[in-house]
Amino acid sequence: MKNFLENNSASINQFLFKDEKTGVELWLKREDLLHPFVSGNKFRKLKYNLIEAKEKGYRCFTEQYHLKRGYCCKSGCRHCPYGYDKATDTFKKKKDN
Repeated sequence: MKNFLENNSASINQFLFKDEKTGVELWLKREDLLHPFVSGNKFRKLKYNLIEAKEKGYRCFTEQYHLKRGYCCKSGCRHCPYGYDKATDTFKKKKDN
């Protein structure tokens, strides 16, 4: 994860073609291939929050991480996909978006 967070140019670039007449090259930037769980758009939104949390010694679990893990840790995570409420120690049904 360290290299993933620190690498600003982690996108996958694919060369498509070069127009011989004009010399113009066409490249495709594939940010959807940055990471198997966090696509380019999500990464751009989360990157600086994750870096700050890491510097402060926090561990951040995204909703995708919790779903992949398969169970709730009951830590009161902000993005808990299981609807756990730490204050009441109960699970509330999450609203579908």
